[in-house]
Amino acid sequence: MPLLGDLLSQRLSSEPGGVLPAAPGQRVRVPAWVTGVEGAGALRPDADGSLTAPAQPGVYFLIRGTARAGALVVNPEPDESVLERLSPSQLRERLGTSDVRVATAAPRFVASAFDAAGGRALATPLLAGALLLLVAESLVTRRGQGRA
Repeated sequence: MPLLGDLLSQRLSSEPGGVLPAAPGQRVRVPAWVTGVEGAGALRPDADGSLTAPAQPGVYFLIRGTARAGALVVNPEPDESVLERLSPSQLRERLGTSDVRVATAAPRFVASAFDAAGGRALATPLLAGALLLLVAESLVTRRGQGRA
């Protein structure tokens, strides 16, 4: 019978559970019965019945006593879903540098990706590191054979 009592009390309460949409970090007014938010650590409503939505987008469950009774859906900022290409000036501004080369055509992009003038080559330091490891390995192996 406790299950039936819980179900009836949830259905007959004045503020039913539901889905509350929010943006990350937004103040949200929650129903009076909310005692906590599952999945957001120790997040609890303030005395005025509101709370700050978590910074991470996702679905967080509203808790009434020990049961889930609703959800707080934190959606990412709308600007994060804009998939338009940035202009070269916007890209420079976003990266915080004026040393940005933009390739709008595929052949130019491929050529710049394999261009050695684009930066320092990693082949020389990697080969030098491999050579040092081989020398160190041979020294350790020789010391180990001398003890046997």
